[in-house]
Amino acid sequence: MGFTSKMFVVSSPISDVKTSNHDYKTLFKTARQCQQHQMVVLRRNKHPQISLYASHYHIMKPRHKATTTTTTTTCILKEERDSSPSFTSCGLKFIRGKKLLSELSTWRIGGPCNYFVQVSDRTQLLSAIRIDFFEEVKSGIYRVGSGYPFNQLGVRCSNDGFTGLEFASGVPGSVGGGAYMNAGANGQEISDVISSVEILQTDGRLETINQNDLAFSYRKSSFQDMEDLAAIVAVTFKIKPFPLAREQQKAYLTKRRLSQPLGERSAGSVFKNPEGVGVSAGELIEKAGLKGFRLGNAKISEVHANFFINCGGSTSKDMIELINLVKEKVKDKFNVELIEEIQYVSPI
Repeated sequence: MGFTSKMFVVSSPISDVKTSNHDYKTLFKTARQCQQHQMVVLRRNKHPQISLYASHYHIMKPRHKATTTTTTTTCILKEERDSSPSFTSCGLKFIRGKKLLSELSTWRIGGPCNYFVQVSDRTQLLSAIRIDFFEEVKSGIYRVGSGYPFNQLGVRCSNDGFTGLEFASGVPGSVGGGAYMNAGANGQEISDVISSVEILQTDGRLETINQNDLAFSYRKSSFQDMEDLAAIVAVTFKIKPFPLAREQQKAYLTKRRLSQPLGERSAGSVFKNPEGVGVSAGELIEKAGLKGFRLGNAKISEVHANFFINCGGSTSKDMIELINLVKEKVKDKFNVELIEEIQYVSPI
């Protein structure tokens, strides 16, 4: 969803990045010197797979305490930043007020961000990290960058004959977001196969947390309550061999294709399934007569009522109003309060 707030969008074509602990800390300290506003990191692909609102995407938690560091050696002159449509700073070309978030999100929603910069190597990343790599430590143990596509992870592990992540096939977003939201489906959850998670703190410290020291529940993880979390850097998985993993992954994907609008511009499930009701969020929305309902260019999918799609040209206002309308109608009809599974990215 797009906002014209004071926000940077940083795009990176990096793949297979491997960085030492020292590099992470140096990068973060450099970013703190360069940043003037909070930044959100996206990865620009030919076919973008990132949604700002996808429940399985989270690389940097919105911060309130440490959003800016101003020094006497600031990288961007205020006069230049405020007046020029584009300028070069810290060796990078910044585009001001022109880059549309709709070009980067899976919902294809969003207006211009205040600043956009595309980087080409890890030392140019500012303020946050999106790392895309896949490393086989040994048989059944994989260390994966937080920016690695979650869908590809499920397919790759299944192809190797290991079980536990078959459900990830067809799920939008990244590995870091999957860990942050404890993504799951078909009786599987990402937390079941996490061995450890590497995170970056706002003070630049890199920390590895073992699975035993983390708490997970339905679409909930310890990361959501960490005030000093800057980014999830990498996740290490420990999974078991299973001869039918590939067949199971294919079956899950076939089922998903039949029951979800995978070809549409969506962010996955919008609402969590309510507890103690015995009915899913999608069923409640459908029984409220809202399946296929359209507001502006935002529409409730006719395939799955818990998927909201961009019909073309939808705005964040359209989508937020549709979400609020659904919550109101379901509350009035069934006295059930739907809670969003998606994460809002809002101005500071």
